[in-house]
Amino acid sequence: MQARLDFKPISIPPVVIASAVCIALLWATSLAAQAEGNSGRQPLGPGPDVTIQCPQGYSGVLHDEVNNEYLKVFVERDGTVIWRIDGRLLETFTGNGKVLSFNGSGPGTITFFTDGSRTVVFQGLTVRIRPFGLWVYAGRESVDPTTGNILTVSGSIRDICAELA
Repeated sequence: MQARLDFKPISIPPVVIASAVCIALLWATSLAAQAEGNSGRQPLGPGPDVTIQCPQGYSGVLHDEVNNEYLKVFVERDGTVIWRIDGRLLETFTGNGKVLSFNGSGPGTITFFTDGSRTVVFQGLTVRIRPFGLWVYAGRESVDPTTGNILTVSGSIRDICAELA
C-alpha cells in the first residue's frame, strides 16, 4: 500500500523572491569579505637578536623563535593615527647556561595624536628589555613614548634574568 501525496503549486510574489535573492547575495559577500582576512596588515617579521646585560652579572641573548605579528594602521577622521600590533610572538632567552622560552604576543596599540603627543599601551603578554634586565608583563602596560619608561602596570611581572640566575 502506497501513500499518495497531493502537492498543489503555490505562487510566490516576485517581491519576496527578489528580497530573498538580495539577502542571499549580501550574506555571500559578507562571507567573502571575512574569508579575505585582515587586508592592510603588514607583517613585522623577526627582529635581530639582542644581547642583554643582567644585573645578576651574566649576559644573555633574546631571540625571536616565531614572529607572526602584524601591524595594521588606522587613521581617524581627526587625523589621529593608530598602529595596532597583533599576532603571535614566541621568544627564547639564553643566558647563564640556561634557556627559557616564553610568549610575548601582546597585543599593543600606539596612538599618534594630531597635537604631536602619543600613547603606547600593551596588553596580554609583553616582553620588555630594560636597562636592568629582561621582563615579561602579563596584563596592561602603559609606556612613556619618549623615555620608554613604564607608567602603569596592572597584572603580573616576571623577571627573566632572575629566573635564570
